[in-house]
Amino acid sequence: MSSEKALVFNMFTLPASLEKIYAKADPRWIIAIILGSYNVLGFTVLGFNRSPLQMIVTSIMACLLELLLCYWVQRKWIFPLSALISSFSLSLLLNYSHSYWILAVPVFFTIGSKYFLSLNGRHFFNPALTGVVLCLLFSNTFITAAPAYQWTGIENLWVFMTFLGVFFLLPKINRHWLVLSFLATFTAQTALRAMIMRHHLPFETLFLGTLTSPSFILFTFFMITDPMTSPKTKKDQIIVGASIALLDLIYHIFQSYYTFFFAGFTVASIRFLWFHYKAYRDGGGFEGFKKRVHETKYLRKLSGSLIAGLLVFGTYSIASSPAHLSKVLNWKFETIPATQSGLHAEFGDIFERVDPRIQHIVKWVFSVGDSAATGDFDNDGKIDIFLTNMLKKDGERAALYRNEGGFHFTRVALPKVTERFSRPEENGLPTNALFVDYDNDNDLDLFISVAFGSSRLLKNMLTETGKAEFLDITADVGLEDYNNSITANFFDFNRDGLLDLYIGNVWPDNLPNYDKPTPLHLFHLPQSEYEGDERMFDFMHASWHLANNGGENVIFVQDNNGHFTKLDSKELGMPETRWSLAVGTADLNQDGWTDLYIANDFGPDDLYFNQEGKKLYNHKGTMFGSIGKDTYKGMNSSIADVNNDGFLDVYVSNVHHALQAEGSLLWLFSKDKDGKMVIQDMATQWGALNEDRFGWGASLEDFDNDGWVDIIQANGMVDDTPDKKFENCPDYWYVNEKVARSAPSYHRLANKWGDIRGRCIYGKEKNRVYINQGTSLGNKFVDVADLVGLTEETNSRGVASADFDNDGRRDVIITHMYSPATLVRNVLKEGASAPHWVGLQLRGDGKSCNTRAVGSQVKMHYKIKGQDTVQIKEVQLATGFSSQSEERLLFGLGEHAEPVEIEITWCGLKKETRTVEIDKYHLIQMSPATTP
Repeated sequence: MSSEKALVFNMFTLPASLEKIYAKADPRWIIAIILGSYNVLGFTVLGFNRSPLQMIVTSIMACLLELLLCYWVQRKWIFPLSALISSFSLSLLLNYSHSYWILAVPVFFTIGSKYFLSLNGRHFFNPALTGVVLCLLFSNTFITAAPAYQWTGIENLWVFMTFLGVFFLLPKINRHWLVLSFLATFTAQTALRAMIMRHHLPFETLFLGTLTSPSFILFTFFMITDPMTSPKTKKDQIIVGASIALLDLIYHIFQSYYTFFFAGFTVASIRFLWFHYKAYRDGGGFEGFKKRVHETKYLRKLSGSLIAGLLVFGTYSIASSPAHLSKVLNWKFETIPATQSGLHAEFGDIFERVDPRIQHIVKWVFSVGDSAATGDFDNDGKIDIFLTNMLKKDGERAALYRNEGGFHFTRVALPKVTERFSRPEENGLPTNALFVDYDNDNDLDLFISVAFGSSRLLKNMLTETGKAEFLDITADVGLEDYNNSITANFFDFNRDGLLDLYIGNVWPDNLPNYDKPTPLHLFHLPQSEYEGDERMFDFMHASWHLANNGGENVIFVQDNNGHFTKLDSKELGMPETRWSLAVGTADLNQDGWTDLYIANDFGPDDLYFNQEGKKLYNHKGTMFGSIGKDTYKGMNSSIADVNNDGFLDVYVSNVHHALQAEGSLLWLFSKDKDGKMVIQDMATQWGALNEDRFGWGASLEDFDNDGWVDIIQANGMVDDTPDKKFENCPDYWYVNEKVARSAPSYHRLANKWGDIRGRCIYGKEKNRVYINQGTSLGNKFVDVADLVGLTEETNSRGVASADFDNDGRRDVIITHMYSPATLVRNVLKEGASAPHWVGLQLRGDGKSCNTRAVGSQVKMHYKIKGQDTVQIKEVQLATGFSSQSEERLLFGLGEHAEPVEIEITWCGLKKETRTVEIDKYHLIQMSPATTP
């Protein structure tokens, strides 16, 4: 045993029997076992957002490609151990949207590089490193480096990984000087960067977060130390290790991501070119070069790699290319200027009014923005609007607008509401709103969600007095609990004819770690009680993908006296404390009871099946990446039947950018032949991924009235509109990545986060209009936003749709962070013929079924071009993040010009069948004679 190996084993001594096995073992098996163990840990404990099946497919493709290329070149079969190791590395280090076709791309870059980037018959680049770098350069963010935050399920995992690398791998491969040189130089330059950025980002956040990142440990001990591609001599190891670390520093000057991967690849490229030059110079010039090409069978290697590449990219291009627009767009959106619409609001001073100690991060914390609710509060037949403008000026923070016709709205005075929310330091911020007839008296009341205060229920006195005025009855009905909420929904949980209330909380009511309950209120945090007291800052999410330190969501059930009683969430089967942003309600499993889909930021979503109004069952898939076990950034929960199969589906907005190649989820619900629920995500396959966007709210409606549900998706995070400091807005995502590397103990403390003021995070993006092309084209969605006139680049949030002019076409209102809401009208192009439609406004009996028939489903049957067609819709209140579309159900019929048959299931209880005329709205009252 060499002196270097002995030095290491003096620190950790193996039993004699194991030491003999270890001494004889191929080091590649050691690497394979360690990397395979990391993957198992990731898929079983840490919650990687890739599924085990994706890892298995990656490994199978890598091994098959290695086998075929090796046989093509050498005419012999091998055991593809190196390919297996590389595939394990890809599964650890890469992140990709939910698709299997895309896995072939990194596999080709990784295995193919061994054959076309070689010198004297041997590959020169670490295959996994090459695959990672080429994917980052050429995949257009469909593939990114796996985010550091995926490892934070176990805070000290880096210690475990370092232990395995130091004690089991380094002694076998003898690359100690390379590791020591890299670590010493990298630590020094990281400390230098941390010192330079300390006024913008706490020193320990960058320094410790970087050096303890498991991806960094993998790069250090398992990637640059590859015996086949790393230098063998002590001198060369020291030079290469220091060079990689210094190049990493240079790349950081340009605020690049994934810097050590690019630095390692750059150094390898320089060495590759240098050794090629030496071989050319010392090997007989061009004649020697030709001889080496022949002897090493390089042309055979290159041709095999090119053939594999053509197959991979050809197949992938066919499978993932955007659908071709086959429809004629005979309609468009016309933006209504604020001078006509009357919807106007100016940005206020909220950022300056929060506790001064967190003003550096408040733009992130308050990024949820404005919301829009639509409903006819004065019963005049025209849909009105309520906006919560949480970041706008005091008098505009909660605003009701009456529809006067002609897309003109006038502000309705609500003096007490305006006064209340002009004092956020005392009463919190309004974050969302819903029109709801909670008391079954045939007028729409108003519920306002609040953060850092008590949510409010305002009773509409229209029925009682004949005048649409609102009375705050929150305390009278038992809803004055302190909330940190941005989402709520009403539904009949126990099917007693009375609407119950779900409130979703982002933050917990109280700060943790205090002896007595201490409310979390960002306008006045507690003062320090001792030196180093940081408890008041402990309110950020604990991790980027498994955060469980959010608020507890609650359900209030209503009794016959109009009073609400809070149920015990844990006893109900809802103990989770996620960061809940949106809740959708619908009967998803078709058992007659309303279910819940909760979109959670920074962690898995929750699908709760209603157990007959007694319990909730949290339905989860079998592996990470399946429903209930995703690790994405759930922003939106919209429910509709997107493929006309008779089952309601769920669309969840997410983020798809550098560091987070995640994208939206489109959960399709169905049942197998045995009646078991089948839930499958088809966002990527159907073209609704929302790639290269920062997604928020969405609206699922048939905007072109062809009988297929379309999607309007709001996008854009934050820009520097309210706090401009630089000519070109710096990217906070670069700083964000350093925060994401940190352990939960740092991550959840607001004072450890970098200063976001004057910086941007994917702000001012285009929204999307995804047109559904129907089953004849595989239900492919196509973004036609530019073609229909929705071209504005904004930081958008809520998307609510309503037929504001009662012409049978859904119009849209979109809210934004720093600017007034955008109102757009859906119009036919000149000379175009209008598709047919039918609108339904349901009215329950107010006893067994609530007056607005929330939770009732309508199935519509008709034939088009000789084929039976079925559409299904359900009356819902909240219809997406920060949005409530109008309650009327609008069915597009396309070319169908005859009356249609509808089957109504009233509140999951009774059914009746009717035939209705087309091209008009129908008010349908629940018949006393309807059958169970």
